[in-house]
Amino acid sequence: MLKGRIVNINSTKYFVDTNGTIYDCILRGIFRKEGITPFVGDYVEINELNHQIMKIEKRINYLNRPHIANVDTT
Repeated sequence: MLKGRIVNINSTKYFVDTNGTIYDCILRGIFRKEGITPFVGDYVEINELNHQIMKIEKRINYLNRPHIANVDTT
């Protein structure tokens, strides 16, 4: 499993940055079933083989408009 941060969302594609390498990922169906929507800035774990987001880490904070998570001043 790789850890990274969502840097862009385009329709059903989630672009995750893992230390300089950006992966084009998809979301597991369980998140949709549970009503969980990932935001840009969310820290996630992805499966290297099928580029699927497996886990979304707990958010520190978030903004609803625009959908951004884990915002800080650095």
